[in-house]
Amino acid sequence: MSDALAYTSFYGIHRGMPCVVCGCGRSLNQVDEVRGAIVIGVNDVGRRTCPDYLVVVDDEHSMAGERWWFVAHSRATRLRYG
Repeated sequence: MSDALAYTSFYGIHRGMPCVVCGCGRSLNQVDEVRGAIVIGVNDVGRRTCPDYLVVVDDEHSMAGERWWFVAHSRATRLRYG
């Protein structure tokens, strides 16, 4: 977690703003780029939308195929990594 930020540093900074939390299930295929909201995504959610924050719970070896590429090349702020 060396490149991640402490959760407490984010307390209240987006208060009152809409927020979308994106997982990696089948419903992600129905999501286009999200606009006008803070996006929190997990793992390789970047294959469908660019999150503002990324929580990575899997490691490189547990992601098949090109999935890790989307994690490694994400421009999102990482809250938890690996």
